Amino acid sequence: MVGAQDGPLNPPGKGRTVMRERIVELELKFTEQQRLLQELSDVVYAQGQSLERLEHELAIMNQKLAAMEPGLVDSSAVERPPHF
Repeated sequence: MVGAQDGPLNPPGKGRTVMRERIVELELKFTEQQRLLQELSDVVYAQGQSLERLEHELAIMNQKLAAMEPGLVDSSAVERPPHF
């Protein structure tokens, strides 16, 4: 790393101080990334739970629709028009 080493332009120990500061900064960024990753994971999990619930509700509605008596369903939606 240029400029971070001890030498005539940098007093002894300054390079180590700069390196420590950079390490602390990287650790802070890493911690923030971990937090964001956990937050996104929680959101994905919640969406998966919602999707499962909605799929279950849809299956129940499909079963109810299939069990309905034919007279309850609009016959024009079931019958083909005469030109077919």
